[in-house]
Amino acid sequence: PMVTQPDTLVEITHKKVLSVPVPVYHFRQPSRISDLELPFRLVLVSDIDAAPHLLREIPVPHSVAVDSWFPGYVWSPVVYSGCSDDGNGPVHVGWKFTNPTSGEFFYALIIDAKDDEKSGVRFGLVGALGEMIAVGTQAPSWMMDMLTNI
Repeated sequence: PMVTQPDTLVEITHKKVLSVPVPVYHFRQPSRISDLELPFRLVLVSDIDAAPHLLREIPVPHSVAVDSWFPGYVWSPVVYSGCSDDGNGPVHVGWKFTNPTSGEFFYALIIDAKDDEKSGVRFGLVGALGEMIAVGTQAPSWMMDMLTNI
């Protein structure tokens, strides 16, 4: 597992995808970033292949981005600007984490590993034999506003 920020990691569980156990990181936003302390379940991937022209990285101030779930990496939200499964507009798919020294990066995708259908995007991160992982959640209004500026 990746080194994580201890005050925000709730637990690491596993979800089987194609019969392979995939780590799922359960985080809670720190109150110093959001009073809501929103919970997120994330799967880490090295790259996102699907529809790169529809993925938008939203810049955030460096002073905020260094407060990272993954120490040594800065974060920026990633939004899928195409239609979501439910037609409600852009989807916040997760974050891109970049090491500012080496340039190495990875993505942390927001997942819903439940069996029910929710708003999200299918990126080919689907399991076999009925196992499916929905990626993303509806982008909040501040992210949609930022999309118009990038």
